Amino acid sequence: MLIAGCMAGYYVAQRLTQLDPILYGPETKSLKALALYEIGAYSSAAEHYRRDYAGYLEVQQGVPLDLLTFLRRDNEGAVQWAHQELAQNPDSIEALLALARVAYDKKEYSTAADYTRRILTLYWDNTDALLLAAFIATWDTSQGDAFRYLDLALRTGTAARNLPSFIHVLEITGQLRSQPRSERQYGLLTLYHRILMIHDTGMANRVMYMARRAIANGDHPGEAFYGMGVIFEKTGRPHKALDAYQKATRTDPNHASAYYAIARLYMKRQDDLHQYLFLKEATKASPTDPFHFSALYDSLARRQEWYAITRLMQIVIETDPGNLTAHAYLAWALESMGEHSLSRRVCEQMLALEARSPKELELKSWAARRMDDAYQEEALLQRSILLDRGRSEPHRELARLYKGKGRVVEARREFEITAQMGGYDNPNEWLEYCGFYAKEQLPPICVQGKTELSRAY
Repeated sequence: MLIAGCMAGYYVAQRLTQLDPILYGPETKSLKALALYEIGAYSSAAEHYRRDYAGYLEVQQGVPLDLLTFLRRDNEGAVQWAHQELAQNPDSIEALLALARVAYDKKEYSTAADYTRRILTLYWDNTDALLLAAFIATWDTSQGDAFRYLDLALRTGTAARNLPSFIHVLEITGQLRSQPRSERQYGLLTLYHRILMIHDTGMANRVMYMARRAIANGDHPGEAFYGMGVIFEKTGRPHKALDAYQKATRTDPNHASAYYAIARLYMKRQDDLHQYLFLKEATKASPTDPFHFSALYDSLARRQEWYAITRLMQIVIETDPGNLTAHAYLAWALESMGEHSLSRRVCEQMLALEARSPKELELKSWAARRMDDAYQEEALLQRSILLDRGRSEPHRELARLYKGKGRVVEARREFEITAQMGGYDNPNEWLEYCGFYAKEQLPPICVQGKTELSRAY
């Protein structure tokens, strides 16, 4: 009994270090949901988490209405709220997500997919939309490739970080696990368990089990080998990770993420040559994907190989003429080579292209600044904020723009928003704004910055 008690205590202590607070529920009141989660009853756990979080949040101040309607399964309220939001902002990502979630919960997959496609046209790497698109494609394969959507969502680093996505992942994982073993989709289960691992590091063994079953069944083995590599890398076994990633590329020569992962391992070894070669392979496998050619751009830029960058970006643009990120890198490379007129010409082309994410809107705002078009620069940054209010970058750039134009009140407002969001890395970036305040009205960040500088000297 003593040994059993010690083992149980060790298990509990270990689990406490592995679980994210979201699994305990609000104020650790979701013990029943957690117990259901622990025994693998994910769908039932998801339903309890919905109720627990809804009951807690509905009495709190400032909780977004779309979150409450989702937790309560109040589809009518969600639709009404979404249409009100869209009347004010036709590109409201939150409203379109709410409508997509309602359609998904009703199993109206075609309608839900239409909403997610509309979101991804505006914001191609929006994690919530990518996950929702994957859920839809899991049940209706005519609506896209669930593996591709999940791969894109996972690499953003923010997958299932909010309640709706977390609950949906729990639900769909439970539903897939309840299928007969002969029909079970182990390839997808590998990815969904990887998402759960974001909140539960103890999920590693289940990911490995699902991956091995997927390989044995010939169910997307390349993706399964890649998932095994991720687990090996996260658990400190880089040699096994490298072997798994290499098996992924041999199984699927177009698995760009596996090539990128190999490059990342070589970067940790400070092996620049192999890092560069595998970044090239990743870009070759997915030539128009900004994630991969951006990594190759960074590698070349560190060595100031501007001509190689221009050639690379010209190849990307030939394949995808509307690729804004490639145009921006081309403009930067040309500017660094001293080709100022050519760089400005590329900036002119950028302003005529359609942006498909907040970051791309910010790239266009940079091009507008290069063209001395402050009006368009401001409008683009404001639109970026409307698409994603959680990013500090457009606020930081607006603060700089307003400061340069002498618009003190607006510069202070954007500076304060940026500071609150953690958008400045060091005091030198914010002290220039502190002159806009009287000494007795200095915000804490300015006082902190002056203190840090005085210590440095």
